Amino acid sequence: MMYKTNIFAAPFICGAALALAVVAGCDKMATTETPTGFPEDGVVRIAANAGDPLTRADETGSSEYSGTTLGLFIDYGTNDKYNGSNVKWTKAENAWTPEKQMLWKSSTDAAQVYAYAPYVEGQTDPTKVEFSIPADQSQGTLTADLVSWAYLNFVPNSSNNNFQDGKILISFGHRLVKLTFNFEKGNQFASDVTVSEAVLLGTSSKVVLNATKGTVTAASDAASLDIKLHKVEDSQNPTALKYEAVFFPGDGQKAGA
Repeated sequence: MMYKTNIFAAPFICGAALALAVVAGCDKMATTETPTGFPEDGVVRIAANAGDPLTRADETGSSEYSGTTLGLFIDYGTNDKYNGSNVKWTKAENAWTPEKQMLWKSSTDAAQVYAYAPYVEGQTDPTKVEFSIPADQSQGTLTADLVSWAYLNFVPNSSNNNFQDGKILISFGHRLVKLTFNFEKGNQFASDVTVSEAVLLGTSSKVVLNATKGTVTAASDAASLDIKLHKVEDSQNPTALKYEAVFFPGDGQKAGA
């Protein structure tokens, strides 16, 4: 009788053990599975593009952002340990690297995400980013090209079109004015007269960017700024006097001036 009891009891016990293993296995899968696209390590990564054109004359469509620094804000709410305020990111060899590592809270928690470039030290409020416009743009306008991007309620998973391959897709918009000047020498100038430089007078030296809205205003302590323009080389017309600058209008450029 003891032998029979053991024979019938053994399958019952093994069956129970098997059932428990299946349940535990299903529960483990449910707790570790994450939505498609969320990085397994939870690390924040970015890819940055330049979005809308500076002027209507520029080409439309987005392209890879050519700047090398940007500031990133990630806000989950007051005093959340996953918040990141004005973290500096630097681009090298087509990859963006943060000054300190940033982590996502989860694949379902939404955050407010703001980015701007170029990076400015000491900015803690995304609604009040102060930016000084460089006076000497003779070597190019990139350092003056203030751009920003905002995404409210950003959730880092594949349901978000701005989150692909585990990266935030940042599409910057230009926030200042870009003008291209085409000068022509009148017939009162001799043919051997050359132009050494061109200067735009009376612009604003400093602006305040609200990165959450993408708006810019003149700073309260802005002064009058004269900008040395960048000469644009034209291979089709080497003698052309074509210059450009990125600026914010001062009293000299406002309507009615």
